[in-house]
Amino acid sequence: MFPISSYFVYAVKPSSSQESPEVEETHEIPLQVPSLDQHLQTLRNLLGSLTVPASSEETPTVSTWTQRQLKREQKFRAAMPELLNLKLAAEIVSNAKLLMLWSGAWTVFHQELPFFVRHVTQLSMVKMSSMTGKP
Repeated sequence: MFPISSYFVYAVKPSSSQESPEVEETHEIPLQVPSLDQHLQTLRNLLGSLTVPASSEETPTVSTWTQRQLKREQKFRAAMPELLNLKLAAEIVSNAKLLMLWSGAWTVFHQELPFFVRHVTQLSMVKMSSMTGKP
């Protein structure tokens, strides 16, 4: 946990719509530390309030947040085939490993089964002979 002296509070002053909002640091100790959701909402509001001048062929203004979302979506769509290939490869490898483990366990079980049956049979015969007194 950080000491209280390391907390800084940043205040966002609204400005005219043409300029970006000013952020100034205040050295007040907060009474309550905001949650992560509150921080994210503040960032979304701040990013949504910023506008970037668009080129002549695009719409007049597009918010920075919208541009980020569009770029993220484009990157995700471009990466989707590779992600699906990796997921499929991981499933194939895990299924192959499980199959190898299962077949290996089955083989070991069947190899040891005759020994186990022989051992139990011998033990039961020894026990029976000790009970009856016959070898």
